[in-house]
Amino acid sequence: MIATQLLLRAAELKTSQAIIADLLEMIDGNCDPLDIIHVSLTGRTEQSPERGPSNLTRSMGMGHLDGSRIDPKLGALLQYAKHFGPRYLGRVVAEKLVSTGLATPEQYATLELPELWEAVKSTDWRKHLDLYNRLLIPLRRYGPCGQILGVEVETVAKERVWKDVTMNQQLPMLLATLLKALGLPYKGKNSLPTLLSEMNAFVSFQAGGSRKRTDSLHDAAAKFVNGILHEASNAVNLMRDPCQLEMEPAHSLLPDTGNTQGARHGWHDYCILHAQANKMQQQMAMFEPISGKIEGEGMKVMAYHGDEDGHDSKRDRSNDGSRSPPKKGKTRNKDPAAGTRNGGGGGGGGANDGGKHGGGGDDKNTRRQPDYSTASVTYEKQGKVIAVGPTTEGKITRYDAEAIKPHAPDLCIPWFVTKGLHNCPNGCPLLGHPDHQPGGKAHTYPENAPPLKTFNLSRTAGKGKGKAASTAGRGGKGGKGGKGGKGGKGGKGGKSM
Repeated sequence: MIATQLLLRAAELKTSQAIIADLLEMIDGNCDPLDIIHVSLTGRTEQSPERGPSNLTRSMGMGHLDGSRIDPKLGALLQYAKHFGPRYLGRVVAEKLVSTGLATPEQYATLELPELWEAVKSTDWRKHLDLYNRLLIPLRRYGPCGQILGVEVETVAKERVWKDVTMNQQLPMLLATLLKALGLPYKGKNSLPTLLSEMNAFVSFQAGGSRKRTDSLHDAAAKFVNGILHEASNAVNLMRDPCQLEMEPAHSLLPDTGNTQGARHGWHDYCILHAQANKMQQQMAMFEPISGKIEGEGMKVMAYHGDEDGHDSKRDRSNDGSRSPPKKGKTRNKDPAAGTRNGGGGGGGGANDGGKHGGGGDDKNTRRQPDYSTASVTYEKQGKVIAVGPTTEGKITRYDAEAIKPHAPDLCIPWFVTKGLHNCPNGCPLLGHPDHQPGGKAHTYPENAPPLKTFNLSRTAGKGKGKAASTAGRGGKGGKGGKGGKGGKGGKGGKSM
């Protein structure tokens, strides 16, 4: 009896009265049940596009309350929520993907999300609202990967949920779409989509370093997401409470406490400590000891060598203990070519150009490649620059995205800049789209277009003019000739490839 009185009082509110009148008219007109659910949850119609929902109509649209106690005709909402709720969520998500060009209408024409519908109806979003397995994985199964290519799309293990950088990047837009369709707050600094976007930005910028540090960052991010979902579900539960049906719907699912309380406070403190640790790690890297291999090669170069008689002028000492080396007898050089032979060798040339003009330089094939296994793709300077990184050593590589576009307007630039980097994850954000498959229009770069290194903003030209060197270098100084001979020719600097 008390619950019925609360329903009737809530139905007398101005907003509730207007929405209920529209619902009754749509039910009498046999309108699409999906449209009826939409009006019940959001309050919006073509005549009232700015109108918001009420706690009463939202609860009826979700199937939490039986509207027949207000009007027998409203009992249909309970059946609509039960049978058409999953299809309603599938429709709003499909419409968003089509409007943004990420899918075609045919791909998701029959998309249903029953597990997601039950999750948003639950009282504990932290436990049930798994957007990986209840939203992103079904989208992949319905998309080209699941239907056209026949690829088996597996679920994500529970311990890995909220820890995948690529999947997390897709969540803010889709979560905002869902919240809007459910008549819940989806904008503002305290909204779930905004907080997820900020988290993604920090993870992308601070990723890198050791595997232990990276795992710690992903664990903290997952804990943060679970925390804000728990706080949001508490606010939703309050709005569906029969005692709160007469109250105005909340304008935010999270309290306006900033970083002073709850999950945001813990995440904020972790971000500060993680950033400080990364900074200290970069500083310590400047003082790392030289590896044994490099030190050994340097000792070979600096070692003293004896002359033809086996004497080392720097090491030999006189028998009397004096520091002056023993003097050798003077002999006239009878061989005219000996002077040239005894002349000092040419200085070290550029890479791959030793031999003829001096000692060879470093070979790029012997250098260790940067490890991009922890890297992700971000845009800078309003999309003009695309950055890939950090590597496990904290380095970031930047490319001129604006200069790439004229050569291939349809090119997926995140895929293009990551495909050739060592251990780098595929940067393509639309792997399920037909154009983003191997050989697709977005994953094909013209053969006559400049190579990727042309757009690398981190490259710097080296010095010297050596032949075909992979790494630029300065030619060494010519060696001093022996008596009667001509000094060796200085090595030429290597060209930068």
